[in-house]
Amino acid sequence: MNKVKGNIKIFKNNKMIKNGFTLIELLIVVSIIGLLAGITITVINPNRQRNIAQESVNKQTMNKLAQGIEASYIATNSVQYPEQLFDNNTPLPLLQISQSDIPENLVYKTNYEKTEFCLCLPSLVKENNFLWFNSSSDKLQELTLTCESACE
Repeated sequence: MNKVKGNIKIFKNNKMIKNGFTLIELLIVVSIIGLLAGITITVINPNRQRNIAQESVNKQTMNKLAQGIEASYIATNSVQYPEQLFDNNTPLPLLQISQSDIPENLVYKTNYEKTEFCLCLPSLVKENNFLWFNSSSDKLQELTLTCESACE
């Protein structure tokens, strides 16, 4: 004869069959799920993904600035690059970017003769690296130098 007490069935020969999970089994499953969630969050890392996206925007902005500076230089038949990108919040001619779109820590410098210019911005992805554009090399690079020493 079978008797039912809670979720455990007791048979005539006193053998028991359980219908639920033990506390140990539940704790093991919860700890495995927590471990997997921790690994997933570490791999995905939303802050790093946001920094990668922002750095991509910064690279695009630097390329756009460099093209605008070169276009203004050529269009005005100037022999020197300007000392600053904005004069009283008015951008250079052909500079198709607003001052609010430029990152605050962007460094723009010209050499003494103003025949070359340099754009530099700290990297958001790699610590102690900088995004650097020099008019003489005409390409965006990553450097471990500081902006001040890269643009000398």
